[in-house]
Amino acid sequence: MKKSRFIGRVLILVLVGASVVAAFLQRDPLAVAKEACAERGIGPDGLVLLGYDRHGRLLGRRETVRFERKGPGPAKQVVVELLQHAYFLPWQVLEVREEAGQ
Repeated sequence: MKKSRFIGRVLILVLVGASVVAAFLQRDPLAVAKEACAERGIGPDGLVLLGYDRHGRLLGRRETVRFERKGPGPAKQVVVELLQHAYFLPWQVLEVREEAGQ
C-alpha cells in the first residue's frame, strides 16, 4: 500500500514537472502571430507592433495581436487572434484579418 502511494506521488510530480517544462518551451505568441502573417504573404519587415491583449490564465488563454502594415496606400491593421487551450500546449492561430487603419 505504501509503495503504490509513493509511486503515485512520484508520477504526479513527474507529470506536473513535465507540464511546467513544456510551458517554458512554448513559442512566444508574438512570434506565432508574425509567422502567421508571413504565411499569408505579409513580411515581418512590413509590420509595426501596435499592441496585444491577453485574456485567461492557465486554461483557454486568448491573445489578440495588432500590427500596422507599412507600405504605400492607406494604413491597414493586421489583427491576429490566437488561442492556447492550456498553458503547456502550443498557440493556435484562429484568425488573421486586415482592418482599415485608425
